[in-house]
Amino acid sequence: MPSKTTQKATKTKAVSHSKQLSQVQKTHKLTAPVYDASGRKTATITLPNSVFDVHVSKTLLAQAVYVYQTNKRQQSAHVKTRGDVAGSGRKIYRQKGTGRARHGDRYAPIFVGGGVAHGPAGQTWNRSLSKQMKKKAFAAALTIRNKEGVVAVVDGLGKLEAKTSVMVTALSKCSVPVKYGKVQEQTLVLTTGDESSVYRALRNEPKTHVENAGLISTVEILRYLRIVIVKDAVKMLEKRVSTV
Repeated sequence: MPSKTTQKATKTKAVSHSKQLSQVQKTHKLTAPVYDASGRKTATITLPNSVFDVHVSKTLLAQAVYVYQTNKRQQSAHVKTRGDVAGSGRKIYRQKGTGRARHGDRYAPIFVGGGVAHGPAGQTWNRSLSKQMKKKAFAAALTIRNKEGVVAVVDGLGKLEAKTSVMVTALSKCSVPVKYGKVQEQTLVLTTGDESSVYRALRNEPKTHVENAGLISTVEILRYLRIVIVKDAVKMLEKRVSTV
């Protein structure tokens, strides 16, 4: 058995090592180039580690996708019970003397044309995640895309002419190329919501989706293979995952 002095020394080393790791994590800055509409690198932006450099849990991401897809299920399954079937409520035969079972109207579940006994009626399949789980899954999806090298930060898209050809040309110059598949137009553009010209110019592009950074979902981040973020929208993404 190790002595108490040895145990204390080991604990001290472990604490100092954890402090060093925390200091390294605090000083580590994640940067990315900022491109203008012509594709030139004009500046460098510090990306928040809480959004683009977090621990990725594949289990949590799978759960987030499952909840999203389940909640899109159309909840229209409904059958009529014996109280919903339209028809006469007259008693079909007298209560006693026939030798048959006692019955009221003919819309009991055992009769043809009657109601359904235990069918689906008003069922819901909604699922939910806690706020912390949503934030962690959202940051994990952006972290995956950032590590894949398919995230680009752009400044000046809102100043361009609101024409599809102009905006598509700008996106092809300032966004990163996709390394796999012939999907050069599968791009997600995250804006602050004030760039109306970007939305008007790209709304007819079938493989390009423009969305407010404050409303984008985890599934949409995973769906598109290229992400273009307007410079001012980076703060919106950081605000979404903040715990305050």
